[in-house]
Parts: sequence; C-alpha cells; structure tokens
Amino acid sequence: MKFFLQAAHESAQDAAITIDRLAALHDKNVSVISGMGRTAKNALQLLCDAGILVQFSGKQRNRVFSYEAYLILLREGT
Repeated sequence: MKFFLQAAHESAQDAAITIDRLAALHDKNVSVISGMGRTAKNALQLLCDAGILVQFSGKQRNRVFSYEAYLILLREGT
C-alpha cells in the first residue's frame, strides 16, 4: 500500500510541476502574440518566426504545424 501511495504522490508532484511550466509557456507566448497586433495576414508565418509553431510537413498546401515547446514539456519523463 505504501508503494502505491508513494507513486501517486510523486505523480501528483510531477503533474504540478508540468502544469506550472505549461502556464509559464502560455504566459510567455501570450505576451509574444499580443505584440503582433490583430492581423490575420501571415499569422502562421509570424507564429513560426516567433518560434511558437513549427512546420514539419514541408509542404505549401495541407501544411502541418506543431506547438513543439508544449509537446516537449508533455513528453518529459514519459
């Protein structure tokens, strides 16, 4: 029983740390995006240039983007 309680406790601690890091990433990206203005023109390119999005399809049509920093945080420890 103690083993399972310890595992649950450690998982909860890890989750709390990840949530704090995701919130910090969100706040950082919101400040970057808010400085871009309200135009939709080339929005994806602006997000890529800011390092928020990463295009990994290499195509001009049906492009695929990822929020790589977010995914990296979620993958840590898995």
